[in-house]
Amino acid sequence: MEAICLSLKSQDHLGSSPVSGGVKVRGLDDFQSAVERGLGHGKGVILISAHIGSWELAAALIGKSLRHDNAIMARRYHNPLQQQYVDGIRSRLGSRLVYQDESLLKSIRLLQRGGVLTMLTDLDIHKMDGIHVPFFGQLAHTSVAPARLALSTGAPLLPFFLIRDRNGYHFEIDDPIVPPEKIGVESELIEQLTVDMSSALERAIRRHPSQWPWMHARWHSTPEVVLRRRMRRSRPLVEGEPQEA
Repeated sequence: MEAICLSLKSQDHLGSSPVSGGVKVRGLDDFQSAVERGLGHGKGVILISAHIGSWELAAALIGKSLRHDNAIMARRYHNPLQQQYVDGIRSRLGSRLVYQDESLLKSIRLLQRGGVLTMLTDLDIHKMDGIHVPFFGQLAHTSVAPARLALSTGAPLLPFFLIRDRNGYHFEIDDPIVPPEKIGVESELIEQLTVDMSSALERAIRRHPSQWPWMHARWHSTPEVVLRRRMRRSRPLVEGEPQEA
């Protein structure tokens, strides 16, 4: 319903002082200030969030309100008509996208230019490398792309969430996760960053459990499932056999 409502709005309808009939958002100035502090190191910022609250509205506000070059990582819809419809809404509202199936070099260059990359990381992205880290008391297969990007560029991870309330919406910001110097075993550094990131998402979901309507099979990819998936991808396909999405 929120996506349908957003399709009828313009950028002037969004923000802390929207036009009549718009969507009022509190904490936008604090959010912008937190991003600016992260950018003060000159290495870009990786915004981390989840499918909680109104993530599509958050993407539009990021595109509208941040004066720095920015992009939101997204997945493509299988249905081209759905892709065209959603792309039309997002582009008109100011959301700028980079897709999961594109090279990470595009995201690295954005961060190296001092830009802002946004990623929703509460799902198991089959096409990206991941590891199993604790999430609500169980091991969940989680993408290591944010941690790798942070280590390779020095950009901090800044968890944020746009939450619904009685008066509209408000931003919530967690403490930044600063990548350590590349001293030590890389796999251990990546694991620690990924654990810290998942913990920040879990804290937000625990605060607002009713606003996490995620039907994704979050804990399906056990180590055994991931191993079978890798084995299928490593062997040649039999003629006519469908590839896994």
